[in-house]
Amino acid sequence: MTPPIDVDDPSTWPAQVFAKVSELAENCRGEEYTNDLRIPLEDEKSFRQLFAGHLLRAYHYTNLLPHERPMILSSGLRPLSAQLLSDRIEAARTAGEVSDVDAERLHAAHVFAVGEEGCRKGKICLVLSKRHFEREPYGFLRLLTTWGGEGIYASSRAVPLREQLMKMGKPSVVVALIDLGRLNSDDLFFPPLQNVFAGSLLGLEDACKAETHYSAPIPREHIVNIEDIQLP
Repeated sequence: MTPPIDVDDPSTWPAQVFAKVSELAENCRGEEYTNDLRIPLEDEKSFRQLFAGHLLRAYHYTNLLPHERPMILSSGLRPLSAQLLSDRIEAARTAGEVSDVDAERLHAAHVFAVGEEGCRKGKICLVLSKRHFEREPYGFLRLLTTWGGEGIYASSRAVPLREQLMKMGKPSVVVALIDLGRLNSDDLFFPPLQNVFAGSLLGLEDACKAETHYSAPIPREHIVNIEDIQLP
């Protein structure tokens, strides 16, 4: 397998990606914001196809219980679903991390149970640059300090449970590799992927804030590591 692509390091970009991004960046010199770069959105699909055969390093910031680390290393990451949340709650119950009563409360409170799943249904949320956390760690605090992810703590019915959820787990980041060359993908990128790479090459400060809602499971062989996070 070819070495993974790092959005912050142009030396890791495939030649065809570097050539295209150089062309895009040249037409955008003088711009200040990654999302506002003058790049046609209709070219986004063909740009992603330049990544075929390559994997991009990305980061999933989360809060994990001890038993969840080996689970991810052996099974990978799954997109958000009612089944995923049910499995996490039941695994926490089996591990003795939550009582039977609290497990039932969590089953009744997650976003799918109350119809609040929104746009993250079927997605894995990742950021594309490690510099995002290094520069703005406080923007990740809720994800890192509250167990269950947005699928649980973002639910209106979970509000009374948040204090308990904040006592569970450990701040962690799952370093993963994602396949951007998949065709017919409905992955979402914010800003668009072309803008992110052009912004990175131009050295724009906000290029590191890019994130994706990735629409496929990430298999165990594409999990690079799980690292502890030290909060400021």
